[in-house]
Amino acid sequence: MEQNLSDLRAVKSRVFDLSAPGARVEAEMREIMGRRAAARTRCVLAREQGPIRVEVHAEDPDMPSLISTISPPGKDRFLYEEDCVQLAVAGANAAKEDDYLLVNPHGTRSGTPSALKWPVQPERLPHGWKLVVQVPTPPGEASFGLSLHRFFRGCNHEVQGVEDNLPYPLEPARFSVVLLKPGKNPEQLAARHRHSALEAAQHDVEQKLSDVRDRIARAAGGPEASIETARTFALARLAGPCDPVKGMWNETYLQHALIDLWELERDPKWIETVIPRAEHAWSRRSDRIGAVDTLWGVARPTWYDDVAGCADTLASGVILDPIVRLMRTIHDEPELRRFWPRVEPWCALAEEVIAVHDPEWVELAGGCGFYIEPYQKGPGRVYPSGGSRLCPFNRALWLGRPMLNLARILGRNGYLRKVEMMSRYFLANCETMDNGSLVWEYLAQPYPAAGEDLSHAHCQVLFAELCFAEGIVFAEDDMRRMAATLEKNVMRYGDVPCGTVRGLDPGLHFAVASWSSLCRYVPHVLPHIVAVLETAMAEGGFDFRREGWGVRLLTMVEKARRNAGCPPARAKP
Repeated sequence: MEQNLSDLRAVKSRVFDLSAPGARVEAEMREIMGRRAAARTRCVLAREQGPIRVEVHAEDPDMPSLISTISPPGKDRFLYEEDCVQLAVAGANAAKEDDYLLVNPHGTRSGTPSALKWPVQPERLPHGWKLVVQVPTPPGEASFGLSLHRFFRGCNHEVQGVEDNLPYPLEPARFSVVLLKPGKNPEQLAARHRHSALEAAQHDVEQKLSDVRDRIARAAGGPEASIETARTFALARLAGPCDPVKGMWNETYLQHALIDLWELERDPKWIETVIPRAEHAWSRRSDRIGAVDTLWGVARPTWYDDVAGCADTLASGVILDPIVRLMRTIHDEPELRRFWPRVEPWCALAEEVIAVHDPEWVELAGGCGFYIEPYQKGPGRVYPSGGSRLCPFNRALWLGRPMLNLARILGRNGYLRKVEMMSRYFLANCETMDNGSLVWEYLAQPYPAAGEDLSHAHCQVLFAELCFAEGIVFAEDDMRRMAATLEKNVMRYGDVPCGTVRGLDPGLHFAVASWSSLCRYVPHVLPHIVAVLETAMAEGGFDFRREGWGVRLLTMVEKARRNAGCPPARAKP
């Protein structure tokens, strides 16, 4: 993780000296956060004729509860939710892992193409299980890095490791060092290996920063992120088809952008434009077109996930959000009240959508609550088949926004109560860093990882902004901590955004523009966001004229510019 590069200089991971033919070493694996492990695990590394033999001896006090399924190699994308071992290797000068393998006690595996070919011998025993993996040694290398973890009942239950490094993201500078050639001072050889890995990681970051800065410099003088550009692109997109089902993201972001344009210009034509698009969305609701939910076997009064073919809080929330935002705007603005008779019937329709998910609501300790959703793994509950999990944050909070707006229109205290509980659940699963920033993962989990990515995380920012404006749970201090996340993590390099809330993966991540409302606390960040967005427009890899997301980013930046007291977009030459 790039934000930990300075910390890595003090890392002293284990050294496994396998330089002598027939060498064998053994180590206990520990719970990576220092907690008491639920079951003992030990690993054995042995140098054979060619490969390294890695043995994992995993005790299990309750073998009937073992989570281990059988599927073809490389087909199970969620194997980390089971009892399994994760093994990764990296060369001496690698910034990232070279290969990794996930394998469960039945030998089901996923990983890189090369690692899928490693010989694996699984063995299930009365009080545990054993895996033997033959790992090829890198030719000509004196050492390599090895990361080894056991997931007990899945990575979201307990993780054990040879080191205390995280299973994701993998950082070669934190790997154990396996020595393949003899030397007088093994610890010194291992230190050199770690230093090489650290230097490779630093070089990788510097290359990414240099590349993006060059691209920003080349784009100077190109298309500007202005309200004029937003208006032009919106009109271009309006000339295209309206399909809120297959083009769900595209259409809903366009609807939000049109409402933004009304807020910026106070021209009712934008409201007049978005109303029929919302009506079209209602006409495409699954029950109205006779689409059967693949999970429940009946047509349901919402829109479905266009991949799974069933209802979930994400699809319902994303499509409902701009519609209910439009309803509340018309309801609350006297100059728009003439449109209310046309949209008032939507209130009952919106309540039908929200009610679809009532059986998925779960009340939790501490005044918290959240939704569950269908999932390939996890316990069977609520749904007629398959597993389930508590929703990732964005997949439930998208529904929270229209619930809050509809509550204000109709006076539904039940909706407000759920929004309050969802807010508490989100904040309870966030972490405040030493730099004052607020960070979170894709979903609530017991171990930190890379942090939520910028695009998904903008949902949490928008949800927090709305709740804060309505006086629900989120306070000024919470918003300032989110602004610190933008300033000190996402924009930690000043002019190049990182792709996650923990400050990883610098690049031309123009989704950073969706965080721009927070620039009222850190206005000096906004010009850099604008430069990134304008570079994306100039390069043309993303078609801002066809994508509602692009128009929305432009309107969000314009609103932020006005709220932050920043000067308008540059004047045209």
